[in-house]
Amino acid sequence: MKEKRLSFIGGGNMAEAIIKGLLSKKVIEEIKMVELLSLNPAVLLNLPKKGRLSIGMDADICILEPAKERKVAPPFKSRSLNSPFIGKKLR
Repeated sequence: MKEKRLSFIGGGNMAEAIIKGLLSKKVIEEIKMVELLSLNPAVLLNLPKKGRLSIGMDADICILEPAKERKVAPPFKSRSLNSPFIGKKLR
């Protein structure tokens, strides 16, 4: 049986979109961004060892460079060939 994965078009650019659209405009604070991108998805997907850094948890870490800007363009490192962010500049 083929594994089903939760994903959506443009998901790989979500952190950058949140940084540009919410964090840089002071709509949310950094801790809220962490909740939106790690803790909340882990809770929704019932992944008890994911979503936060502490003893006994999986240490999945993503390093972001909010000062670095890039233009979203294919090819993508996902199965999707499309994204709502194509052509947009994100940080």
